[in-house]
Amino acid sequence: MELTYIKAWWIGISGLGALIGATTAVALFPGAAFAENPTGQFDWHLVGFALSIGMSFALAQWLLLSNLVADKRAMNTFLTALWLIASTAGIVAILFPLWWMPWGQVILAPHMTVAVMIPGSLVLGFGQRMVLGQLGKASNRYVWLTCFGVAAGGYLGLIGAFLLIYLSNGLLPINHTWALLFGLIVGAFQCRPLEKTIKSAAARDSN
Repeated sequence: MELTYIKAWWIGISGLGALIGATTAVALFPGAAFAENPTGQFDWHLVGFALSIGMSFALAQWLLLSNLVADKRAMNTFLTALWLIASTAGIVAILFPLWWMPWGQVILAPHMTVAVMIPGSLVLGFGQRMVLGQLGKASNRYVWLTCFGVAAGGYLGLIGAFLLIYLSNGLLPINHTWALLFGLIVGAFQCRPLEKTIKSAAARDSN
């Protein structure tokens, strides 16, 4: 695949993966949608909802990554499994604590919202960084940039979603809009170190 637009592709596919996941989640588990599930009350539809988003996000990113890296180790079964499991687990761990917070608090208390997403963002960042390190030169910047991306995507993405819904006179659905913005923002934070890893792998393979 052409490497010129790696960053744009990564941002776009991350947003698309999250959007597809949210669409699937809302269709299959509507009771777990935004502000639908009683705060702090567990039900298995929460697991299904979070898994739907996590698996779609992880798979979309992996499909692009495996096409960007010429080395067929990108299709290694272990690396594929590690990426998909770590990415899905990370997204699930990011989303789950939010069901234990009143939605007003999610919006009005950004420090608390960001704090509960940190463990999941570390799982996501470290897991993906381990795979990238097997494909090319991967910086630890990828981990903390992923954490920053999750924080910005989780909080600012929600604020942006409400703004877009307001500007569209309520035509845009909250779950889909938030998921799209979340994916785009996370991808935007990840794309620079990701690009360096892909280009280092390409340079190595050309020698």
